[in-house]
Amino acid sequence: MSKAFDFIFFAGQIWNFSILLGIVQRGKATLASVTRLLNQT
Repeated sequence: MSKAFDFIFFAGQIWNFSILLGIVQRGKATLASVTRLLNQT
């Protein structure tokens, strides 16, 4: 029982981490495009 719970918890942690990573990557891309726009002027 606890083994299955551990696995579910672990999978949840990975899920949260991958979502966080996606947000960070999107943030970096947005920051890069904003920086590029500012440098053009």
